[in-house]
Amino acid sequence: ASSTALIALALYALQPQVWPQAFQEYAKAVTALSGSSKDFGCSPVGVLAHALQQNGVAYIAPCTVFYVVYATALFLILLSLSNLYREQRISFSSWMPVMLLGVAMLSPRLMVYDLAWVSLPMVLLAWRALRNPKGQYTALLAGAAILLGMNIYAAAHNERLIAMLLQLGIFGKSVLELREKAGVETSSSAESEAELATFEPVGD
Repeated sequence: ASSTALIALALYALQPQVWPQAFQEYAKAVTALSGSSKDFGCSPVGVLAHALQQNGVAYIAPCTVFYVVYATALFLILLSLSNLYREQRISFSSWMPVMLLGVAMLSPRLMVYDLAWVSLPMVLLAWRALRNPKGQYTALLAGAAILLGMNIYAAAHNERLIAMLLQLGIFGKSVLELREKAGVETSSSAESEAELATFEPVGD
């Protein structure tokens, strides 16, 4: 992952040198898109930039600071969860969808269509969050009602805000569940080790 990030940064840094004219046109297109359509994406920093621009406030400096703080916190959360996975305190099936969603949320300009590739992990995590041990129909109905309400609001107001709230809500709930699961599995392992330590085999 680190090598991939370094290669991506290197490629981005080399573009102005290798294709100077094409890169300038790309930068102009992004600036025009942000200025005309005010489309900064549905990430937390994108929603903040949109709100600041709507109110005539300069957004570059505050959004840069906000993104650094937000991305650092998100990265540290992912790093702590990856440590739990390497310590085998959480399973691969529990960790992987949370990791995919967290990595997508690191993008400063996350567009709604960029969420397409993490839509299945998000649905899986939402299902786990809504799952009712007494029956799956309750979770299905609750999820359908929530999504219906969000879609109605998005159609009439701001779909970026809904997309951001879905990301943060599902990710936050999933992180809490993983930490709880790690604690349960750790305590269970400790109890098993204690039982083995106190076990006295019967002699022949």
